[in-house]
Amino acid sequence: MLVWIVHFVWISLFIGSVMMVSSRSCLFLFLLFYLAVCQAVGTGRSDKVVVADIVSMDLIPNANSKELFAGGYRGVLGKIVLAGKVAEFKRVSAPLDMDILVIRSLSDDEALIGTAKGEIYRLRNDQLERVALLSEFNEPILDMAVKGDDVWAVGPRGLVANSKDKGASWNVIEIDKVRKELVLGGTEATSWFFGVSNVDADSLVFNATVNGKKAIDDEDYYFNASEGSIEIVNPLDQGSDLRISFNYLPGPQFQAGDVSFNTVSFYAEKVLLAGEFGTVISFDEKTGWRSIYTELTNKESSMPYWMESNVKGQNIILVGAGGVASFSADAGETWVSHNLDNDNGIFDAVLTADSKLIVAGAVGTIAQHNKNQWQLADRSELGLIAWLKSIVSLGDGSYLVSGGRGSMVLFKNDLWQKITLTGAN
Repeated sequence: MLVWIVHFVWISLFIGSVMMVSSRSCLFLFLLFYLAVCQAVGTGRSDKVVVADIVSMDLIPNANSKELFAGGYRGVLGKIVLAGKVAEFKRVSAPLDMDILVIRSLSDDEALIGTAKGEIYRLRNDQLERVALLSEFNEPILDMAVKGDDVWAVGPRGLVANSKDKGASWNVIEIDKVRKELVLGGTEATSWFFGVSNVDADSLVFNATVNGKKAIDDEDYYFNASEGSIEIVNPLDQGSDLRISFNYLPGPQFQAGDVSFNTVSFYAEKVLLAGEFGTVISFDEKTGWRSIYTELTNKESSMPYWMESNVKGQNIILVGAGGVASFSADAGETWVSHNLDNDNGIFDAVLTADSKLIVAGAVGTIAQHNKNQWQLADRSELGLIAWLKSIVSLGDGSYLVSGGRGSMVLFKNDLWQKITLTGAN
């Protein structure tokens, strides 16, 4: 630095003599040169603010510090170490054309990665290894869930895959049927829409009665299998069995199976999948695939587009496009809506230990739901101008949120705090 200063002084005096200006002006020129070089080469620090898009994070188990695996668009990959109001991003080399959509910790130095091209990578000791291509159409891996050696991955076009050995080998699963059970809302002559299409008419079980006799299809009611509805023509008997059940395939009408599964979670001994067309289904070895979300209406209506799920015990939260949020406290038997007041999409959600809900989403949306009220954070105060995608519990009652352009905030003690993401030049 001393050498630079000597050069600046000499250059300033030279310019001053050529331009015939005073020594005070020469000093001013010297300061301008000094500030310019400080701006260009820094003042001895090697860190800079990181503006990368971080799509997914996961806490590293057994780490001595608050350390997370992180991945995102355009080859963003590495570890984040949180210290106070600063988080350091330790980058790991990855191809620029790799868009990482989900990363899940396996151990202190190992993680599974799902990409936008349907690939599964293993990160071990900072080295990448491609282990599988789950989609022949290069559809993205949108979410993964890990429980011991058991790993599930999901994506568009009905993509569901399972690994029993921590992602070393994979089995792509084709869902051939989903069982749905519901109860009609009354006995009157009216139409009921089930919120699903592509029903197997032969699987229908409906034991309601009309004038003491079992209701007859095409006489007492009309069942529309492709649309997923039933029209009650003759009023059903009071006290009649209003339960109805059938098998169906998720997806739009006449396009069975063409559904995007956007999120996967474990709950109890089951696996939960959710996504397009209000699809929320669970799986276990005993009962197979079963629908656990019902929105029975008297007229055809659009179903929620679920984007993320989170489970804690018997509690399940589903969030999605347009600020929709639905909560179940009994493992999916009943649901209560807690939609945001605005239409901003919700991209992630976490249930806290004290029964609060934290969400993050479009245009810097972050909020907590407490005592049946949404409390939105001040985006301007936190300097949030980009989307937020990933919420991770740090295990001490605090939660780290990341998103686009290096956006990062910490939720702790019911307060939001801006975190500066830095990395080495």
